Amino acid sequence: MERTLNLSAVVAEYLLNCQIDGKARGTLKIYENVTRLFLDYLGEDPEITPTRIRGFLLWLSETRGQNPTTVNINCRALRTFVRWQAREGYLPDDPMRGIKTPKVPSKFPNVLSDDELRLMLAVAKRSPRDNAILLLLLDCGVRAAEFCGLSLDDVCLATRTASVLGKGGRERTVFFSVVTARALAKWLSVRPEVPFDNPLFTSAKRKERLTPHGLLEVVQRLARQAGVQKRVGCHTVRHSFATAYVRAGGDAHTLQHLLGHSTLVMATRYVDLVGRDLAEAHQRYSPVMRLERGK
Repeated sequence: MERTLNLSAVVAEYLLNCQIDGKARGTLKIYENVTRLFLDYLGEDPEITPTRIRGFLLWLSETRGQNPTTVNINCRALRTFVRWQAREGYLPDDPMRGIKTPKVPSKFPNVLSDDELRLMLAVAKRSPRDNAILLLLLDCGVRAAEFCGLSLDDVCLATRTASVLGKGGRERTVFFSVVTARALAKWLSVRPEVPFDNPLFTSAKRKERLTPHGLLEVVQRLARQAGVQKRVGCHTVRHSFATAYVRAGGDAHTLQHLLGHSTLVMATRYVDLVGRDLAEAHQRYSPVMRLERGK
């Protein structure tokens, strides 16, 4: 039987249900944002139909100026909300059943070149903390929240492994090199004590756990001081790790585990994009093509 309730109250119940289910903080924020935008779009008429949903997605793009990637994310978040309403009896059926998620154009992710990484590492070496941060971030390719969640007990220098708590509470093991292990040992020898906590990395000025925002500031500062011109963030380093892994011959299944993805989709995308990148490079630098162009 279909239930009736004020849509704002339905949204509040949905978000509370997601929180109880243990959804990650970032996921909750996306769900909260898209439901708020959807309520704004619907206005005083709360009826949810396929036509209005399509209009909402177009509104996000043309009126709100969202790029295809953001519209894609919001569409998937809205689909989760609408399906929940149908299961709970607030809707007679799922009005998004026939609506396709907008495609995201395939483009190569923003990555750092080897030269840019060398410049950043040269700058980072001035500080044991910065050096250990950049090396571990580049060696493991973890997300910013995962990185900042690392505690002393999560890292083993002897086996060169770290236990990371990823999205959905999924735990995985990542690995780092002997170079990174040495940098971590040097950092731990000067790391300040933190009362009531044992974070692997602390903030620069306070004796407290490094936050994702603080980590972003470190990465951006190193890039700026190294003279890197492109926009750099924590995810840029993650993309750089994944791309370098594939170029070195790594397979998609292992990359999926290292990155903490629940499916092969993203890992396969890295493989496809790197393959396309190498093919384009071959066309540019092939000796046969160069000779042909010189005719």
